Amino acid sequence: MKRLLSTLLSLLAALCTHAASPVCINDTIVKVIRPDSIIVTETDSITNVSVFGRDDDHTYTFSYSKGFPTGTDTTLGEHTTNWNFTLPFQRGGRRTKFSFNFMPYLHMGVIVPLEKGNDMYSKIGWQVGTDVFNISATLPSNSDILSIALGVECYAFRQQKGHQWIKRDGQLGTIPFNGQASHRRSMLETVALTIPVHYTHEFKNTALTLSAIPEFPIHSGIRNRYTIDNRQIRDKYSKLNHQRFDMAFRVSFIYKDAGGIYVQFNPYKTFTGTTSPNFKMLTVGFTF
Repeated sequence: MKRLLSTLLSLLAALCTHAASPVCINDTIVKVIRPDSIIVTETDSITNVSVFGRDDDHTYTFSYSKGFPTGTDTTLGEHTTNWNFTLPFQRGGRRTKFSFNFMPYLHMGVIVPLEKGNDMYSKIGWQVGTDVFNISATLPSNSDILSIALGVECYAFRQQKGHQWIKRDGQLGTIPFNGQASHRRSMLETVALTIPVHYTHEFKNTALTLSAIPEFPIHSGIRNRYTIDNRQIRDKYSKLNHQRFDMAFRVSFIYKDAGGIYVQFNPYKTFTGTTSPNFKMLTVGFTF
């Protein structure tokens, strides 16, 4: 009898020791089957989840609170059959943001004519352009922006080496100035409507923009000015044989709030016809 009593006392001591040992809790805080209601409340730094009722006990309650850094965003997903949420709530919930911008920037550059032919004596030209307005979409990443715009581009070339632009048989051409002419100036100008498509990736203080720019010329003209015997003469021509469609590709590197630089390439010949001075364009300039 004494041996049996000793054995029972030893077993009881072992059970008490086991009960006093710490219990490991896994990552699941609580699982509630078919709760009656769930209430989520949030302050600037604390989120609290309260559960009322469950499948086998409608008086059951559970409350859980979690602190977060001030300013942290939260997101909840609600569905018709289940209401799912994840704790801790994490920053998220960004959506694509759309905006309308009027004249968002202006760019000016120097053009280098490439593959020149047929008496094209201009060494450089000038470009000025802008997006009159654009519609942009800032993607959820907040660093990627897509936009489409309506813009205008103006190009100008000054003929050199004593030559002037002319319109001959409906086509652009060149001839030398009169030998007695002084103060000579001959400008070729074109204006095009554009529908640029831009992709911009923003970094901390800078941004990189890639652009594809369809161009639709709406005006091309010549303005000549020279003096003979103290008499100033002006010649003007319009409606030249410009291509009806052109395409440009641009890369812009922009420093936020300070403008940037861009490189643009027009890979197509500017004018139609086999006798017109013709060229492609490479432009380097500044954007504001």
